[in-house]
Amino acid sequence: MNYFQSFSWIEWIGVCFTLLYNYFMMRENSWCWLFGIASSICALIIFYQKDLMGQACLNLFYMAMAIYGLISWRNAEKKKTHILVWKANHHFYALLIGIMASIVLYVLLKNYTENKQPIFDAMLTVFCLLATYKEVKKILSGWIYWIVLNIASAVLYFQNDLYGYFILMIIYSGLSIVGYFEWKKIYEKHLH
Repeated sequence: MNYFQSFSWIEWIGVCFTLLYNYFMMRENSWCWLFGIASSICALIIFYQKDLMGQACLNLFYMAMAIYGLISWRNAEKKKTHILVWKANHHFYALLIGIMASIVLYVLLKNYTENKQPIFDAMLTVFCLLATYKEVKKILSGWIYWIVLNIASAVLYFQNDLYGYFILMIIYSGLSIVGYFEWKKIYEKHLH
């Protein structure tokens, strides 16, 4: 099977917008959020067609967070707000809330959708929400979440014949590693 022939035009456009989003995000440039909105619209359509409702809803959230992120980052630029690091107790509570929310979403997806992978979809959805929140708030460890989430997403997308997004998530995993070290340099620069 030629995987590239199975890509829809909207999947190609979504992949391009998503790469641009990541490029500008790594550079702490607020333009990332405009590309985030565009890529989320493309993904929403694709995931709805594939009956991955958790991922479709996640992209609705991404659109809202991109608008919030754009406003927040523009205000942060005016106030000279920079990258932050969470304490261990923040991570503990975030993980605890993420696990509990994943269980609730799993029950909803299992009982009210035709989703074939409700637990996987639920956990990815919830922890992607958390990672997106961390991006908006410029929290360094958001990149670590994204490394794990992008690899897991690649598996989900491959299993659902979304090869464009599968390749994107593999690339994204590498870019998330780069993004972490870019933000870490920026963070350390502002400590001095």
